[in-house]
Amino acid sequence: MLAAGAFIGSGMHPPLPVNPDYVVVLGAEVKPDGTLSKSLKRRLDRTLEFAEQNPGSVLVLSGGQGRKQPRSEAEFMADYLVSRGVPPARLRLEIQSKNTFENLRYSRALIERLESEKRGAAARRAGLPDSAGPILTAEAMPTRIAVLSSDYHLFRAVRLAKREFGFPVNGISVRTDPLLFPHFFFRECIALLKDQFFGRL
Repeated sequence: MLAAGAFIGSGMHPPLPVNPDYVVVLGAEVKPDGTLSKSLKRRLDRTLEFAEQNPGSVLVLSGGQGRKQPRSEAEFMADYLVSRGVPPARLRLEIQSKNTFENLRYSRALIERLESEKRGAAARRAGLPDSAGPILTAEAMPTRIAVLSSDYHLFRAVRLAKREFGFPVNGISVRTDPLLFPHFFFRECIALLKDQFFGRL
């Protein structure tokens, strides 16, 4: 547990990325009446700040529907951001995931599909078949990915993302309510050990 806590602490405040291609915003609890939890609202407020400062980034909102939730977390997240001025065209929703591991796995699949569609569109503009798309972008800069989550959660989220995408992924930290931090930190230590045990990290 002490080692897990040390690792978590080491990843809480990474350098801030600039204009990543995609920011995967990890969901959190939505109450049965549709009220956003404090943790989720903090993540979304940080997303608003980052989106304003980095206008080229596409926001991938990741979170499925819990048993007591009327809709997916991602849909509630989108409503919150759009109501505060984020253009819907900047948002992509991942609505299947039930945990952090699935957040990153399904978000990767979504991003891969989006990149494939972009390559196909580039090929068509050039008058080539869709199959030529990857050739056109072979020398392009690799897709830059960032993950946005609560500070206590970021070490594990970034490690899972790096394993899923196969290259380094940046983290965007969201400060946790100091009163709730001890509870979340202890729970995260257990989750980190669990993912390590199952070979996900």
